[in-house]
Amino acid sequence: MGCSNFYAARHPGFESFDVFVINTDDVPISNSAYPIYRAPELLSALDIRSAPFYVLIDGTPPVVEREGLVFDVDQVLAELR
Repeated sequence: MGCSNFYAARHPGFESFDVFVINTDDVPISNSAYPIYRAPELLSALDIRSAPFYVLIDGTPPVVEREGLVFDVDQVLAELR
């Protein structure tokens, strides 16, 4: 799929999640329907070494509830349920 298909448009089913994109590249992303942050240190702290990858973080303190590779939108939604 490529991550651009995931972040370029809002998808039904994600309304109950705060979705944002973490970019590790110096190349800005201009076509995202979600907020974009450049935070390679966050991905390092979560031990995420490649993209596209998703992480569901919840709670206080934050806890990783789900994580995985992004193949398509329906697959991510199914894994988040």
